[in-house]
Amino acid sequence: MKDIIFFDFDGTIVDSAPGIKASVKYALSYFGIEENREEMLNLFIGPPLFDAFSKHYNMNKEDADTAVEKYRENYNEKGAMNNFLVYDGVEEMLKTLNREGFTLCIASAKPTSYIKKMLESVDLIKYFYFINGASFDETKRTKSAVIKETIEVNNFPKERILMVGDRENDVTGAKKNDIDILGVLYGYGDEEELSDAGCEKLAETPEEVVKIIMNQ
Repeated sequence: MKDIIFFDFDGTIVDSAPGIKASVKYALSYFGIEENREEMLNLFIGPPLFDAFSKHYNMNKEDADTAVEKYRENYNEKGAMNNFLVYDGVEEMLKTLNREGFTLCIASAKPTSYIKKMLESVDLIKYFYFINGASFDETKRTKSAVIKETIEVNNFPKERILMVGDRENDVTGAKKNDIDILGVLYGYGDEEELSDAGCEKLAETPEEVVKIIMNQ
């Protein structure tokens, strides 16, 4: 049985899209780019910021670093970090799995301090054994690196771990670390994105996540 569950954060535990999108637009405006296309802004929800700015706007390292800095400037100063909602059913999901003895962790490309602050504000931090996110200096920014560190720091056996996430980078990060992945469809990624990345198990709701985990 997979009794150690790694959860992604944005799009899996919380809907933080409004704050993320506003901060991306702010960062791009610094470069004279006015971006209002939802399909482009959605590309920043989940993956590392540096990678998203580099890939989708052809930024070099210096500009991508500046864009990340401007993003965080807005995210902190405008209170965007408080502009989020916990998905319906998530607290019950965490409560049930916690009660049944599963070890719950966060493995996210969002900085750890942001995650902890957000979880504390909605009283969900108590359900997690370990919370790990990206570093501010970008030395640890990919989902693969975060998952790897979470495994190594806690000496978790890989055969007991299940990653739960909503985007392609959750799938690729899990596969690079040789752990199983369960995709969720209530977040920002869709079935096509997850399936194309190689995710075979999908859940439409937090309730279904519990059922799949409990019926391994």
